[in-house]
Amino acid sequence: MIFKNAVIFKFTKPFPSGEQAFDELVDRLYDEYFTPPHESQQSSFGWVEAIPSLGEVVFETNDCLFLRLRKDEKILKVSAIKREVEDIVRDIERNQGRKVRKNEKDEIRETVILKHLPHALIDSTYTAGYIDLANQWLVVDAGSFKAAEDFASVLRKTLGSLPVRPLVLEQNPGVVLTNALRPEFDVNTKLLDYFTLGEECTMGGLDGEKANFKEFDLTTEEVTSHITEAGMMVTSLRLAQIDYVAFTVTDDFRVKKIKTLDQFQEDVLNYEPEDEDIDAGLSYARANLFLMTGMFRPLFERLIESFGGEEESFDPLEGLE
Repeated sequence: MIFKNAVIFKFTKPFPSGEQAFDELVDRLYDEYFTPPHESQQSSFGWVEAIPSLGEVVFETNDCLFLRLRKDEKILKVSAIKREVEDIVRDIERNQGRKVRKNEKDEIRETVILKHLPHALIDSTYTAGYIDLANQWLVVDAGSFKAAEDFASVLRKTLGSLPVRPLVLEQNPGVVLTNALRPEFDVNTKLLDYFTLGEECTMGGLDGEKANFKEFDLTTEEVTSHITEAGMMVTSLRLAQIDYVAFTVTDDFRVKKIKTLDQFQEDVLNYEPEDEDIDAGLSYARANLFLMTGMFRPLFERLIESFGGEEESFDPLEGLE
């Protein structure tokens, strides 16, 4: 259950804590518990066990509340639907001697889709996230802002209100990442004070040109010349905390391709569960999440600090409700 990605939202109003707030959260999540899509429904969302086999919709550890969202979507082949619609339209135009207009085509398409939905294959996807009560963050394991916002949107619908916004940073992440490869140009070297450079980065230019480097020494002229001579900017950069975690941070401040390293795995193996009666699999999952949040807090705090901290002039009332 270690997150592979992290999109961080900031609460603009404190998320309530305490036993009563926790019980209310559980009740609301169970009200929106996952149910499979019915015959005429193309997709459905709902909350499921926070940890598989846990039997609880919220898992609390290290002052964090873990949730897991399931989405089932019926898979219809677009080309097959399009071909069937075209066949129907062609028959109408030939037999009735008239042109089928767009509105009618749309209705035909909806009819064709409804006909095939009951027999369509279903694809299930899961998105995990947690509310960090200590730092008032919502952290979602998603590779894109859209997927993270979908999670937040369903949670907002479930709770009736979710005052969060994406983090707004004082310094442009793309500029900081670019300057990290040329420290002599950087007035803020905290990024490389806290983290070591990996061997991967991507760059982009004003005219759409791109450059990708993998298994490269990123300090060499072969790499940095794309910045100094071609005027390109770093769009993603691989970083690491020695022995604990490696990750990629993007110019829109997403943390991707998270990989735990040897020391973290050793900590998990040495973790002693509070309840000696729980099975080994559940104990391992709990250890992972407890230690993961303990690692993510300073990691995210240092990343935010490396980009100048959160923008002080940002109006928290602009956060989504």
